[in-house]
Amino acid sequence: MKCSVCGKEFGEGMTCQNCGVDRVTGLGNYSGYETPNGNATSRSSSGSQNGSYRQEVVSQPKIVEVKSIVCYNCGEIIPADSKYCPHCSTSLYVTCPKCGHEYSSQYPACSKCGTNRNDYIEKQKELAEAERKRKQELEISVSRIKEKQLQKEQTPEGREELRREKEVLDSYRAKWSKERIEREKRMREAAEEAEKNRQERERIKEEEIQKRRQEREERVRKREKEAAEAQRETGCLYMLILAPFAVILLMCLGLLFS
Repeated sequence: MKCSVCGKEFGEGMTCQNCGVDRVTGLGNYSGYETPNGNATSRSSSGSQNGSYRQEVVSQPKIVEVKSIVCYNCGEIIPADSKYCPHCSTSLYVTCPKCGHEYSSQYPACSKCGTNRNDYIEKQKELAEAERKRKQELEISVSRIKEKQLQKEQTPEGREELRREKEVLDSYRAKWSKERIEREKRMREAAEEAEKNRQERERIKEEEIQKRRQEREERVRKREKEAAEAQRETGCLYMLILAPFAVILLMCLGLLFS
C-alpha cells in the first residue's frame, strides 16, 4: 500500500518507512474524514536531526463515509463493519454484563453505565460462590439434624425427647400464629383509623372551600348591590341638577312661540 503523503510504499510498520507519517494518516484511515490530498492543501516538513514529521491541513476536512478502521491490537487496516480482526482474531466489541450495551473491547469499562466488566464478573463470581457455600452449609446442618432425629428414634428416651421438642415447637407455633393475627388486626385498625382521618380532613377541607366560596359570592352580591344603589343615587342627582334647566328651556320655548 502506498503512503498518501509521500506517494511511496508505506511498509509493514506503524509509520511510513520513507516519510515517517503514522499509519492512520498515511493510509487515509481518518475517523470520518478524507485524507489531506485532493480536496485539502497540505504542507509537510521533516526535521534534520530527529526526523520528526509535521503536517498542516489548510482547508477544512470533508466528512465522508468510513470504510475501514485500524485494529487496536495489531494495527492492521480492517473493514469498518468487522466484529473480529481478520489478522489477529481479536474480538473488537464486548457486551456489558450489567446493562447489555455493546462497546469496544479495548476499554475496560462500559461507555453507557461505567461498569468495569472484569470487576463486575469477579464480584458476581464471589456472590455465586458465597451463595453456594451457604446452601452447602444449610444442607449439612439439615442432614445432621435428620441424623440426630434418627438416632433419637432408636431409643425410648430419644422418642420422649422428640415428643417434648414437638410440643414445645407446637406451642411456639401457636404463640407466633396468635401474635401474627393480633399484629394483622392492629395493622387493619391502624389503616382504618388512617382512612377515617383522611376522610375527615377531606370533609373539613371541602367545607372550608365551600364556606370561602359562599363568602366570596356574598361579597360579590354586596358589591353589585352597592354599585346599583350608587348608580340610582347618581341618576337622581343628575335629574335634580338638570330639572331647573329643563324648566327654563321650556319657558323660553313658550315665550318664543307665543
